[in-house]
Amino acid sequence: QVQIEHVRRAIYRDSHPHSVEAAPDSGQVFGERHSGQSLDQVLKAYRADKERTWKPASGDAFRKADTLLRDFFGSAKRIDSLSRSDFRELFSLLPRVPSSYRKMKVFRGMPLRQVVDAADAAEVNMARLSEKSCKDYAVHINSMLNWAAQEEIIVKNPARGVSLPR
Repeated sequence: QVQIEHVRRAIYRDSHPHSVEAAPDSGQVFGERHSGQSLDQVLKAYRADKERTWKPASGDAFRKADTLLRDFFGSAKRIDSLSRSDFRELFSLLPRVPSSYRKMKVFRGMPLRQVVDAADAAEVNMARLSEKSCKDYAVHINSMLNWAAQEEIIVKNPARGVSLPR
């Protein structure tokens, strides 16, 4: 990666021979190229682009993943600020998420971390997301992030290769 950065800067200097300014680093270059869209904007754009090709079950599954992402990160979070560690934390939390938590009055208005903490502290044993449901969430989240990378909204998918806990 360091060598690539050196080559990129050398190419910049060759293409700007009379410039007295230093070549910008990759962060500056990519920062100018990417829009810094919110999670809400990207989720809406993804749905608009893909929804017409989805089967009904896929649409329902993505809507659940959409809700989960909004509950965990918040709609206003910039998509390009999300990191691998953010997705590691989300994926590690999934098996502890109560199934159908959005339908329970006790969890209304709570961010996902608080929902999980409240469910863990509850004296009543609650059903949690199944292993299959956790995998489905990960698949839909990765599909959306791959699409965002392909559309050059983000540089790369930060959740790629992040595994779910067993």
